[in-house]
Amino acid sequence: MIGEASHGTSDFYRERIYLTQRLVTEKGFTAVCAEADYPDSMIINRYIKNIAPQDVKTPTDALKGFKRFPLWMWRNAEMLQYIDWCRRYNDRLEAGGKGYYDKVSFYGLDLYSLHMSCEAVIEYLKKVDPKAAQKARERYGVFERFGKDTMSYAFAARYGLVESAEKEVVAVLTDLCRKRGEYLLEQLKDTGPNEEYQFAAESNSLVVKDAEEYYRLMLFEDVKSWNLRDSHMVRTLNQILDHLTKCCNGRPAKAVIWAHNSHLGDARNTDMGTSRGELNVGQLIREQFGDSSFNVGFTTYTVIKNTPPEIMKIVPGRKDSYEGVFHKISEDLKLRNFLIIFNKISSSNLEESKKEIVSKYLTEKLSKPLFERAIGVIYKPKTERWSHYFTANLSKQFDAVIHLDVTRAIIPMDKFQAFKSGEDENIPDMYPFAV
Repeated sequence: MIGEASHGTSDFYRERIYLTQRLVTEKGFTAVCAEADYPDSMIINRYIKNIAPQDVKTPTDALKGFKRFPLWMWRNAEMLQYIDWCRRYNDRLEAGGKGYYDKVSFYGLDLYSLHMSCEAVIEYLKKVDPKAAQKARERYGVFERFGKDTMSYAFAARYGLVESAEKEVVAVLTDLCRKRGEYLLEQLKDTGPNEEYQFAAESNSLVVKDAEEYYRLMLFEDVKSWNLRDSHMVRTLNQILDHLTKCCNGRPAKAVIWAHNSHLGDARNTDMGTSRGELNVGQLIREQFGDSSFNVGFTTYTVIKNTPPEIMKIVPGRKDSYEGVFHKISEDLKLRNFLIIFNKISSSNLEESKKEIVSKYLTEKLSKPLFERAIGVIYKPKTERWSHYFTANLSKQFDAVIHLDVTRAIIPMDKFQAFKSGEDENIPDMYPFAV
């Protein structure tokens, strides 16, 4: 699990990508599972595995599915570089005789894509079972009455103005799974194994089922809706791992998860869990996988963050926060960035005497909970304390933390078009943080 302290910060993307590349090339990881919508991410997945439709020819095309706010969260130059790297990596594997499931994948874990997922299920069924496709369209029909306005549907269902689609969406998922064997015998015109397309349809059907419930809960029960969302992400992750393991003849799949710190840092060691009763992906993964999981968070002191249409400079971290503590280390020891593996600090050029100083300082400062900052897609500097800080025990929340004292905004695709695909010498690989 590799987090980020704010969405839209280039350095978090770059370091997370660099770590992921190392895990893929050196440790046998084959899947990246991101806090992103499933159908949008499948376009990336099919492009990097060279099974995309004819109209998806470049990394830019691979990101065309991301159309809702915030576009810049995924449609940015950093992601273009990663997608291009994955495609070149997979092409080399294929040229070397490796199989389809040896390639690196990209999957979305989130559940906001209710309508897109409905369409994806129907499009698949059209190819394997036209009658079932028509039945699914009828079952999903209640959503069409409200167009893209999911909240209006949720309000109407909540107050009995329309019948909830809960039973109908469950029926679509049940039928898909029940007829799996029959559908896998169909000879699809798509490239790639039939299992991949059946799995995508089942995953999108699960998105519809959980999204329908999520939007109904979201109206008045924010804790329950949060818990449902993170539980959905873990459930989807487990399905991905099971799918890849089965397709690799039982060889256990290894996945990297990309999400915000608030989703990946174990909620039991934050006031999200202790005060609000919220669980999260990091907690559920630790409970399920134990020492087979590793949880990396990011912090920063000063962020130049992209929030289109402006670039916002984030207020420096509070002195009584982890960001403030780490900034003090940066100033005292002249370390711009560093990695902490609890309870050790690691860097390439930090003398032993400094390590002892840092260790003593951290032992004292990290012995009790402090404030931790979390910025999502919207930044509210006027209410930063209440909008963006929560209390946490960082050394129990994460297994390791990378502190980058000063960071920069991402480069959004929709403002920046200089990146070109296919010219290897002009597409640098990512680089590790410099101490």
